Formats: sequence, C-alpha cells, structure tokens
Amino acid sequence: MPLSEKLKELGLKGTQRDEYYAWGLHRIAKAVSFLNNDCKLVHGNVCLASVVVTQTLDWKLHAFDVLSEFDGQNESSVGPMLQYDWLIGAQYKSQELLKSDWTTIRKSPPWATDSWGLGCLIYELFSGTKLSKTEELRNTASIPKSLLPDYQRLLSSMPARRLNSSKLLENNGNIFSSILFFVSYLCSQAVQAPYII
Repeated sequence: MPLSEKLKELGLKGTQRDEYYAWGLHRIAKAVSFLNNDCKLVHGNVCLASVVVTQTLDWKLHAFDVLSEFDGQNESSVGPMLQYDWLIGAQYKSQELLKSDWTTIRKSPPWATDSWGLGCLIYELFSGTKLSKTEELRNTASIPKSLLPDYQRLLSSMPARRLNSSKLLENNGNIFSSILFFVSYLCSQAVQAPYII
C-alpha cells in the first residue's frame, strides 16, 4: 500500500506518529544508503510516492523506474535517470537535475541526488502535504528541531555538500536508537510469549 494512504488510514498523532516516522525514515535511509554507498546506484526519485508499506507496517523503497548506475568517471554513461528524467516531478528535482546539468551530476557524490530526495520525503512526511513546488522545502516549521540541521544538509544547493544517508543514520542515532530498542524489546517479548504461562 502507498505510504500516503497508510498514513491517512492509521491517523497517528503525537509521539506515536513521531516514532513511526522515525522508524520508517530509518528503513528508507538504510535502503538509500545501501543503493548509493554499497551498490553505487542512484534511485533518482525518492519522495513520499516512492515508499510503500507492507502488511506489517514496514516501509519499503519502491518505484525504481529511473534507477541508474553511478559512474562519475564515464562521461558517456547513459542510464534511465538521464533518459527518463521526465518521470520525476519538477518539484522533486534538485537544481542540477532541473537544469539537466549532467556534468555536475556526474562530478557529485553518488548520494547527492537521493539525499535531495530524502529531504523531500522528510518535508512531505512532517508537513502532511504533497510537495507542489521546490520552494516549499524552505518552510521548516513542521520539521522536528532535532532533525532540522540534517534536513538542511540533505537539501544543500551544493551537491558535494549534501548529507550522505549513512551520516543521517549516524547523526540521528538518538532518534532511531530509542525506536530500535523498543522494537527489539517487542520482538523479544513475542519470542518469549509462547513459553510464558
């Protein structure tokens, strides 16, 4: 199910909402980090619409239509992101992608495009609205204060300075660690439950 639909259905508020968002963002940041850092791939269209939710409420990265191999050394490399960039809404494109500045994109770190997308996802999550134009990303009123510095680094106008999603996971360890502790506690209880009378 698309994340946007599941969020409406769940209707979470307050701490419960924030914990679910933190857990989901952790899952998506891990997926993006794996693609960018381990596989040298670029998803190219990270946003709310590219996240689906399983029956167990786990978030999964989806919509790999423009997934491309990142090869900054090969000027003639042509991937789906170059051929099908029209599939990406203009509101989700960084300046270099909007201008089709492939030279800058190739010189950027492999995570630059998807870091921008993570910033868009964070905005859409916490604002509760679909991004309609890039300028809306400047409105940070709904972004949690603890996440704001990293949000701003994800959306840096300079691709080389954008925050790597692996650093997002490290920097927000305190946000994610309490969630992970809670989940591991629940899992341990689920394992022990059949043996408790």
